[in-house]
Amino acid sequence: GMQNPHKKNPAVVGPAATGKPYTSRTKAYYALVILTIVYSFNFIDRQLLAQAVSNLVDNALKHTNSGGSVTVEVVNAATSPAIVVRDTGSGIPDEMLGRVFERFYRVDRDRSREHGGTGLGLAIVKHLCQALGATVSVKSELGRGSEFRVQFPAP
Repeated sequence: GMQNPHKKNPAVVGPAATGKPYTSRTKAYYALVILTIVYSFNFIDRQLLAQAVSNLVDNALKHTNSGGSVTVEVVNAATSPAIVVRDTGSGIPDEMLGRVFERFYRVDRDRSREHGGTGLGLAIVKHLCQALGATVSVKSELGRGSEFRVQFPAP
């Protein structure tokens, strides 16, 4: 059954999540990828994890042109599991990197409006990760893309 998300249980990753990173361009495909990854984590609230990863993938797809790619991968499964969402999108300017997890903060206001975004996605991700006992961080290069990492404590 569901575990209490506030009990800081380590995430335990099964073999399903390890191996090749997933890369594709269709939304339906990502839904399946997220399910596969989330169900390889035990002892955590999978619904919260699915929501966090979905928000990161939606965000990545929003900022990546049709020729680009979004990759979802589980790394260091045995030692310190993390879920990495990487995109080849527009990237985030250095001076904005520290603020992307704030409520209503938008890197690109016009683009966000065009996609109907609320500017809440990443703030929600941060909140969900805290509830899961994980941390979320971002690395980005302008014009090259971004990498968001949901890091769990070592099992």
